[in-house]
Amino acid sequence: VQNAEGYELDVTPDGIEIVAASPRGIFYAVCTLNQIIAQSKNHQLPCVQIADQPDFPNRGVMLDISRDKVPTMATLFDLIDLLASWKTNQLQLYTEHTFAYRNHRDVWKDASPLTEQEVLELDKFCRERFIELVPNQNSFGHLSRWFALDRYHDLAEAPDGCIAWGQRRPPMSLNPGDPRSLALVRELFDELLPNFTSAQFNVGCDETLDLGQGRSKEECERRGTGRVYLDFLLKIHREVKKRGKKMMFWGDIVLNHPELIKKLPRDA
Repeated sequence: VQNAEGYELDVTPDGIEIVAASPRGIFYAVCTLNQIIAQSKNHQLPCVQIADQPDFPNRGVMLDISRDKVPTMATLFDLIDLLASWKTNQLQLYTEHTFAYRNHRDVWKDASPLTEQEVLELDKFCRERFIELVPNQNSFGHLSRWFALDRYHDLAEAPDGCIAWGQRRPPMSLNPGDPRSLALVRELFDELLPNFTSAQFNVGCDETLDLGQGRSKEECERRGTGRVYLDFLLKIHREVKKRGKKMMFWGDIVLNHPELIKKLPRDA
């Protein structure tokens, strides 16, 4: 067995043998054995010979905990155990306002947020099951819950709202031309990221549909909305790299500007 996640499992009349190149491979073999046991009648295991390894190195699940219910820790532990049994090896908890940032209590006070201590516990629980808990904080768009408060309203690209998906919507995105926007992003990163051992970080940056409808309108008309978007994305990328992480982000906006794709960081 050469693949670090692969294994060989033999069930014979004489016993059960597992061969793997790493503890992770042994763990996955035991997961398969548990599935066989669960499907076997009267605890009579069939004689089988299995050689298994994953086709994809990253097998992840992203759970939205900002626009849907924030699960309890007990629910998250159960979910992680279930995902591990399916050989999932990455979990992201999509966050807009549901992490308990120390200086931003008014954003999350009614949202049952995850605390630093809870994230540390989840990270450890995941690692013990060979799952990478990847931090996920939307860092450009999808910040309407923040802008609903007077304290943050002035940071919005379109404070009076915008047109998105054919209807009037509240402000969605940070104003990329305001230095305070990047200052807020830096502060959130500094508090969130130390709680995760993952080397990756999903910064979102999707559906910034109000960009160019507000304070950056003239700049977007002069330089192009895609370029204004990319410039702020590159600033976020620099902040992620400074903190020793590899940036992940959604491609929906930049795919509408294919001429800019070659300007993206090669490590993102």
